[in-house]
Amino acid sequence: LFSVHLVFSQSYTFNSPAGTISVSILNTSTLTYQVNYKGKPVIKPSQLAFKLTKPKATLAHFEIIKVDSLVHDDTWT
Repeated sequence: LFSVHLVFSQSYTFNSPAGTISVSILNTSTLTYQVNYKGKPVIKPSQLAFKLTKPKATLAHFEIIKVDSLVHDDTWT
């Protein structure tokens, strides 16, 4: 039995309200992320994976199904 799963490149970037922090997520054959502060990398592209102990498994291939965003502007006093 063979299983074929085609993964298309998915890329998303999220910015802080002031635009000083950006988080980029790239999903090709593995999921990677990067964090920039004022345009300079503070976390270079890094692979994201999960290691489970029960059941013992490593999950490193992901598919992003949906992205939802919300903007909220609030002032605390």
